[in-house]
Amino acid sequence: MMSIKEIKNRKETMTQKIVIADRFMTLESVKPNIDCEVCDHINDYVCFDHEHQQIKKVYPNCEYTDNCEWVIDE
Repeated sequence: MMSIKEIKNRKETMTQKIVIADRFMTLESVKPNIDCEVCDHINDYVCFDHEHQQIKKVYPNCEYTDNCEWVIDE
């Protein structure tokens, strides 16, 4: 069992997660590539490769998680 001091120290070292986008959110800045065979510019679908490139331009420290989220740890 952890002591109160250990719990307080653990809380202080925990990082906050900022979710930039997830599978349910649409980023206005992410646009399909007309030259891509996977992107669909008519239905506004962006393939993962082009989504990754465009998000990394704006948020270079952002990571994609197993929960299908783009997050920045602070």
